[in-house]
Amino acid sequence: MAVDKEFLERLRGAVEAADLTHDEIAADCGVVRPTVTHWLSGRNEPPRDAIERIARRCNVRAGWLSHGEEPMRDDAVDSTAVPLAVDERPSLTGTDG
Repeated sequence: MAVDKEFLERLRGAVEAADLTHDEIAADCGVVRPTVTHWLSGRNEPPRDAIERIARRCNVRAGWLSHGEEPMRDDAVDSTAVPLAVDERPSLTGTDG
């Protein structure tokens, strides 16, 4: 089974942005360095637990890393959003109309 090219781009980009070495990733994931080399070359896809560890270490969401689900980071906030005033918030009591 071929590794998804978009996943591979996200994986490589996240690792590069975090300035991680293959040895650091291997230590984090409990694997040997050649396994990481295979992941980053696209020869094999890392298992779910390794994706989660890599994501945590690279400060990105595992869902983004594995599937491209936005946002990339949990701390991503829409800076254009304006919070609603207390009296503008929808009612959760079901007493509307």
